[in-house]
Amino acid sequence: MTKEHSPPDESKPVQGATQSEEWKDEKQTPIPTPLPVVQSDQSSAQEVDPTETEEETDRKQDESIAMLADQTKWIKKQADWLRYQVIASSVLGVATMAVLIYHGVIFSKQQVATDGQLRAATDQLNLARKQFEAMDRPWVSIKAVAYGPLEFGKDYASLPIQLTATNVGQSAATYVTVNAEVFVGKHEAGAAKEAVERRDKLCRTVDSRLFAKTLFPGDPYILNMGFSLPNEAIEKGRMLQTDMVFAIFLVGCVDYTLGGQATHHQTGFVYEVLSYDPEAPHYNRLIRIGENLPSERIRLSKPGLSGDFAN
Repeated sequence: MTKEHSPPDESKPVQGATQSEEWKDEKQTPIPTPLPVVQSDQSSAQEVDPTETEEETDRKQDESIAMLADQTKWIKKQADWLRYQVIASSVLGVATMAVLIYHGVIFSKQQVATDGQLRAATDQLNLARKQFEAMDRPWVSIKAVAYGPLEFGKDYASLPIQLTATNVGQSAATYVTVNAEVFVGKHEAGAAKEAVERRDKLCRTVDSRLFAKTLFPGDPYILNMGFSLPNEAIEKGRMLQTDMVFAIFLVGCVDYTLGGQATHHQTGFVYEVLSYDPEAPHYNRLIRIGENLPSERIRLSKPGLSGDFAN
């Protein structure tokens, strides 16, 4: 016969099972895992020791905060030190620039004073040189005479002239050259002006020093020069409907130096070629076309407006 069993009443505790169930429940309950303590962004994350007390944790946090404060102070000191260095460098640079400007101004003033002294010394030297040249330099004079007859030919007229350059100064004249030409002046008011212009042109374009001479004080330099006048030029110089030539000029320039210096000295001259009658020697006459004249009847005279100069 089957014996039915009814289910046990759960409301009633079963003996012998109370301790076992309680132990089972305790065994299955998990132990909570300690959470990590996150520090501030400026420190590294560290796990909190579960055995530490709250006081120790606070103390460590205070130490971390103090360490960060010390680091901040150190960084601030470094920044201040760098700022001081920048300021000191700037001040030193400004001071150096000021010193350089000061010395530049002083040097500029000294340079101006030195230039002024140099100019004054140069002026004194030039003045002394000019005084020496005026007193002891050479001076060359010039004299012209006809040394042969004036002769009219088929195509031209010839006129020989002797030029004598004499050193009347106190020093030797070096590289002495004499340049001259004869031309017929046209019958107009500008003949004398033309003579001066031709003279100046000769002084500007002196010949080579190939035949230059050295003249000591008192020495003469004599040149016999022959000049020719084309008949065409003579006809252009005919005065109106007469047989007279309006004017014949001898112009020239003496060029020389003092002791071979670069500075040139010159004596410019202008002569007018005339004739005269031996019976009235104090009166000059114009040259007649076709009339040959001996040298003793030829007179080289200074024109009314003298064209001579010496420097």
